[in-house]
Amino acid sequence: MKTHRALFTWCLMSALFLGVSSAAVLVIQTVQTYSGACEKLNGFPGVLQKAGFLPEGSCNPKPKVHADCLKHKCTVDGKEGHCVPERLPPSNVGSDKDFICVCKTSRPSH
Repeated sequence: MKTHRALFTWCLMSALFLGVSSAAVLVIQTVQTYSGACEKLNGFPGVLQKAGFLPEGSCNPKPKVHADCLKHKCTVDGKEGHCVPERLPPSNVGSDKDFICVCKTSRPSH
């Protein structure tokens, strides 16, 4: 009886650890992808943006084509950067575009 309880506890803790670590990886990946987004996001990135995990950039918020994002200066969290187009996930049904402008901070040259 004790062996079954210990095995059950071990399996439950393993499943809990796997779930929490998978969620953490998803959050980190989403933050890295959409950090500096210059418009309101939908879905899970939108929830993270409303919660304050995704800082907002200062790019052109309504680009029509990919070229509208490129070669523009912007700021995010007080750091200078440049605008780049970032693909939206395919779950954006009903949206008229498949990208947003995201402000990526410029790395200092070495």
